[in-house]
Amino acid sequence: MLSRRSLISAAGATGVGLTAASCGAADSTSTDGPVDFEADSAELSGDVTLLTPDFTGDAAAELKDMIKQFTDENSGVNVKVDQVDWDKLNEKLSTSIAGGLVAWWPT
Repeated sequence: MLSRRSLISAAGATGVGLTAASCGAADSTSTDGPVDFEADSAELSGDVTLLTPDFTGDAAAELKDMIKQFTDENSGVNVKVDQVDWDKLNEKLSTSIAGGLVAWWPT
């Protein structure tokens, strides 16, 4: 059984890692350089894709609440949730890394 702390830790680490990776992804509106983790939330905008295991029951409700809280606090950011079955998560992460979407944790 997942504890609330485990769920929040996993979702948070995944979210921050994928947020950072998506901010560094090349497209016509991106700029080169480090991600500013101290930026004012009012300045944030764009799309974030959250890759997460397919939580069920109470865990799913907690994840939805966390996403709603995040989007309420960061109105310019749209969160796209990509839920994957637990048995396919490793493959999805490996494919993302091989495709150049590398999640990382700031130091």
